Amino acid sequence: MDIEETKKQSKVFRTRFKMLIEAQLEMLNSDDWDQLMDYEMPALEEKLTSQDIILTSHVLLSYNLVTDEISYLTVRRQGQ
Repeated sequence: MDIEETKKQSKVFRTRFKMLIEAQLEMLNSDDWDQLMDYEMPALEEKLTSQDIILTSHVLLSYNLVTDEISYLTVRRQGQ
């Protein structure tokens, strides 16, 4: 492989890596995180409304999706 081909591949890698990092930062900077941090779980003795149940389910589902993705990426990386 010559130097020019290596430079070209490095440039492509850098561009893709930068796009990935920017997308991750955009997700971190979204308002969804603020809403999640402001949400308070109702006490067990309080009566849950259907909206509380839906929001709680959404939070738990999001958490499960993230942990599943991390597990998948970890296994995939170990296999390489």
